[in-house]
Amino acid sequence: MPLAAALCGRRGVASLCIGWRDRAQHASPNSAISEAAVAGALGVALGGPSVYAGTLMEKPFIGDALRDLEAAAAVGARPILVRTGKGRDTEASLPEQFAGVPVYDDLAAAARALIGEAA
Repeated sequence: MPLAAALCGRRGVASLCIGWRDRAQHASPNSAISEAAVAGALGVALGGPSVYAGTLMEKPFIGDALRDLEAAAAVGARPILVRTGKGRDTEASLPEQFAGVPVYDDLAAAARALIGEAA
């Protein structure tokens, strides 16, 4: 995926880095790394509600840019901001509408918080 992204003039390095970084942050072991690599290539956040084996799984959108938070809000999902990538700059300039958005240092911290909520 990263090579294909680079050959198509997209974000090949970001595809590789985000694919590796987020590979374990997905409920499906079959699509985790490829979904993360595509998100990196396109510069988008993926996540939100999904259906697995006929069961709706409510999952938050997790992103590091303002547009990730806006995408989550647009579909009624709960946005979460991580300080990796663009996250620190995004946090410093958050619009008032996102003042209460949970902010975590990295994906692992966000995942621990979400697991704690589910318990």
